[in-house]
Amino acid sequence: MDPLPPQVQVVYTPQPARTSGMAVTSLVLGILSIMGGAIIFLPPIFGVIFGHLALGQCRRDPGLGGRGMAIAGLVLGYLTLAIWLLWILFFGGLVALGLFGAAAAQAHAHAATY
Repeated sequence: MDPLPPQVQVVYTPQPARTSGMAVTSLVLGILSIMGGAIIFLPPIFGVIFGHLALGQCRRDPGLGGRGMAIAGLVLGYLTLAIWLLWILFFGGLVALGLFGAAAAQAHAHAATY
């Protein structure tokens, strides 16, 4: 009687997905911009740039991970830029009101002397 041939067991171990370095950079810069956005203006700008570049990489290479990180970096970067814009508009408006108010008061005082 012939013995059965030896069984061969094939074990498949999936490769871990590669992650885009630009996506990681975008997320880190987005987090830094939210944490210290009032101090430094460059992280949100670079976070948005790297986020868009990472999304392009993920779109071109389907095996590349990090799309979620790129989107999170974009959201945090744009959110910080929106906060910056609101602060600039608010304080710019206060300065404009102060200047126009002072000019109006000075014009009123000047007109009252004549």
